[in-house]
Amino acid sequence: MAGDWIKMRGNLWDDPRVARLCDLTDCGEAQVIGGLYWLWATADQHTEDGVMPGLTLRQIDRKVGIPGFGAALCHEDVRWLMDAPGGVVITNFEEHNGQSAKRRSADAQRKANGRNVSAPDADTLRTTCGSAEDELRLSAELEKEKRKRREKKGERASSPQPFAPAPAREAEPPDKPQAQLLALAEQAAQGMRAAGLADAYAEDPELLALLRQGVAPSELADAASVCVARGKGKGWAYARVIGRRIDSAQSVAMPMNAPGLVVVPSKETVEEYVARTERERQDEAMRPKASPEVVAAARKRAGLSGKTDRPAAGGVS
Repeated sequence: MAGDWIKMRGNLWDDPRVARLCDLTDCGEAQVIGGLYWLWATADQHTEDGVMPGLTLRQIDRKVGIPGFGAALCHEDVRWLMDAPGGVVITNFEEHNGQSAKRRSADAQRKANGRNVSAPDADTLRTTCGSAEDELRLSAELEKEKRKRREKKGERASSPQPFAPAPAREAEPPDKPQAQLLALAEQAAQGMRAAGLADAYAEDPELLALLRQGVAPSELADAASVCVARGKGKGWAYARVIGRRIDSAQSVAMPMNAPGLVVVPSKETVEEYVARTERERQDEAMRPKASPEVVAAARKRAGLSGKTDRPAAGGVS
């Protein structure tokens, strides 16, 4: 870009490190300083922190025409360059290169020129470094550097923190159908407990499945009354509701696979079903029986007078 410049010290010719480079490469000062100019000017154009990925010591030797120049720059007596995996790194790059270093150098030069001006001429003489063009250029470069720093800070702030705890998510309210289902489940559970089934609760998966199939809470309460009257468990009440639905479907000659038939699907194998029913029988045997008065009241509510124990067709005895 037109107008670009890099900082090179006026006493660089006499720098002991330049002399050491001459000894290591068997070249004169002019050739060595020319190679340094190419290296620093290239870095000023292609990096902001001195890291130049892809550049090798062999490429540096070819560019400047000095065999061994790259390795000499990495020598412990010079250390103007470091050979890193995948590229090279210019040491102390931001001290003498980059927009910040240029701005500092220009400011220092302007102040030095101002101090050299005599007092009578200080208000009228304009220094070269303090010209309007230089001021605008330096201001633009400084603003560009600040913008880049803000962008880098923004990227770091927006990047996910690996150890930062995830913000707690507020619980979303259930949708309307789910809320209605839970309300029906609570109503059905209360009715079943009122009939004498103390272990009925609204979160029971089998209860929720029946309600999704269209079973009314009153049907479950009636089945619970019959269940208590006959000394059965909660599973028997559910089976009675299913059996009565099947009986109702068969009474109108509806085929078993007809739409609208309410059947709760089961994923149990025969062995799992036998094991579950055996556990239910053991639980029922350990459950305290209702008093004769409660049983009599439940049988009266259910309209039962006989001693038969058979549920409706499709149920489980």
